[in-house]
Amino acid sequence: AALLAVFYVPAVIESSLKTAELDLGIVNLTDPTSSSVSLSCDATMTLKDAPLLGATIRAPRLKFRVRSADGSGWVTVGVLTLPRIAAGAGEKRFSLSVRGAPLSVTALDGWTSFTRSVVNAAEVRWRLEGQVDVAVDLLGSSSSSFLPPLVYKGVALAVNSASGGMNGFTSPFPFIETYDAFMLAGEEKE
Repeated sequence: AALLAVFYVPAVIESSLKTAELDLGIVNLTDPTSSSVSLSCDATMTLKDAPLLGATIRAPRLKFRVRSADGSGWVTVGVLTLPRIAAGAGEKRFSLSVRGAPLSVTALDGWTSFTRSVVNAAEVRWRLEGQVDVAVDLLGSSSSSFLPPLVYKGVALAVNSASGGMNGFTSPFPFIETYDAFMLAGEEKE
């Protein structure tokens, strides 16, 4: 069992994190300062292979990058600190509630590229990457186990995803297909 924990488990963790997909849904950016913004969203993370053991990614600090305007590569915006991410044994898809996660802007040209994409593009392609610490519960839930979780430090995580952009404000309400779907307060439908 010890050899399994030392050799097999880290390879499975890294393989699962390399194939992970993250759908952030609608992203809200609030509380801007001269060097940061808060990010909130309801996200869904999907793993290609369900983990055999429960695991927690401890408060990851990840590099937040966006696709360059010409599509040739990734431009760094800053560092996003997410809340801990927990997955139960056998769970391939799980929800994350991200509220007020700090995004520290470390590259003004990256921030400019990101905001330009949000306003002008129909789709914003982005990437989270970095080294994370993963705690694995060998005997089930850490709260009910007498054995503390094994912690694997510096596991590589890279997740690509996309969110809707405003598409250059091509309609008065970019996320609504037709005006009929949107009624102003007090307006009566004919």
